[in-house]
Amino acid sequence: MVFNLNLLYSRTESKLKTDVVLIIVYGILLFIILLLPKGITINEKTSWMPHWSWPLFLVFGLFIISFVGIPQIILSVKIYNKIKDNGLKKRIKFYFVGLFGLTINLMGILLYNTWDNSVFKTIWPFLSLIAIFFGLGIYYGIGRQP
Repeated sequence: MVFNLNLLYSRTESKLKTDVVLIIVYGILLFIILLLPKGITINEKTSWMPHWSWPLFLVFGLFIISFVGIPQIILSVKIYNKIKDNGLKKRIKFYFVGLFGLTINLMGILLYNTWDNSVFKTIWPFLSLIAIFFGLGIYYGIGRQP
């Protein structure tokens, strides 16, 4: 979010204070979510693997959709519309696809920790390898020199 805001507004002067406040607010909200009672269970019954409760999954999912997914979509459209160069538009598409893919992958990780389905828990580690390609999309979008 902070990177997208900096990309959108092309701030010449440092807005470090605003960025730090945004990061701290996100961190506090995530910490509060983790403090939900009976949210995460780790014991012998779960083979010392974290098992999330469905209410925690729903709260985390709503947080990700509301504070990560929707702002990403809004900022992505604004950034894309602001760019005039076709080459840069192509590169920024790679970045956005990678960003959205990693957000969907995050939701899958949350579901993996919550849902006690052996088929899903067997398949998901292989499906999550696609995150490598989403990371490459981010790299090709903004990390690599043209």
